[in-house]
Amino acid sequence: MTEFDRRVERRGTSDLKWNRALAENYLGTALREDMIPMWIADTDFACPPFLLAALRRRIDREIFGYCAPSAAFGEAVCWWQKERFGYQADPGWVVMSPTVVASINIAVHAFTLPGDGVIIQQPVYDPFAAIVTRAGRTVVNNGLVCKKDHYEMDFALLGQQVQEPRNKLLILCSPHNPVGRVWTRAELERLAHLCLENNVLVVADEIHADIVFGGRRSIPLLSLSRRCEESFIQLVAPGKTFNIPGLKTGCAIIPDPAWRKAFADMQTAMSLD
Repeated sequence: MTEFDRRVERRGTSDLKWNRALAENYLGTALREDMIPMWIADTDFACPPFLLAALRRRIDREIFGYCAPSAAFGEAVCWWQKERFGYQADPGWVVMSPTVVASINIAVHAFTLPGDGVIIQQPVYDPFAAIVTRAGRTVVNNGLVCKKDHYEMDFALLGQQVQEPRNKLLILCSPHNPVGRVWTRAELERLAHLCLENNVLVVADEIHADIVFGGRRSIPLLSLSRRCEESFIQLVAPGKTFNIPGLKTGCAIIPDPAWRKAFADMQTAMSLD
């Protein structure tokens, strides 16, 4: 088990979180030396021993040449989905990628055209909007609504936005970063229904799915129904769960073979494979 009360010194490791100069450059503001950095989703807990042991075994092989994802990678991803969330995916649906952010970028380029609208739900992780605008697409904000102590989706507005022909894709953050909502099955089903009926592709960023509290459980979007499974894309990565974002490992689960090929082809074209 990880020792959650043991301090790990991270200064002097080129770590972005604790490097004040790097953080100031990223945030565009001055920071005091005594400030505790809480601006990035990167914990200060040591990685679990089993993961460190696996890395040491790999290091002992002494060579780090070009590698390709093995069948075991897809099998491990699907095992975790089944074990944690009760969802049985097929290893053949898994496409390895560097990160979830890279996967979103690939999907935006693969499944939309310049000028198309991409729906996001702000306030949300800021790279979502940056990816869309840098790709020459249009950010369409289905802003979340604050109701006293929590946020809700604006389904009335979403119902209008998905009917606009140029709005081709929705990036769903589930659980949501930063508002902390673990979307209920009813909320996910309502969103899925609106998007399915209007041929809007949903790309679900589920990187925080393992980190939920209060007896809640994140529900994979693809697990809602066979139609959702055939029509949407799920993005996952071990970076948040095991605190290894620097290892740059993620994947897209894409059941539809044509979309899976389009995603893989775009990934190759962007030199991200």
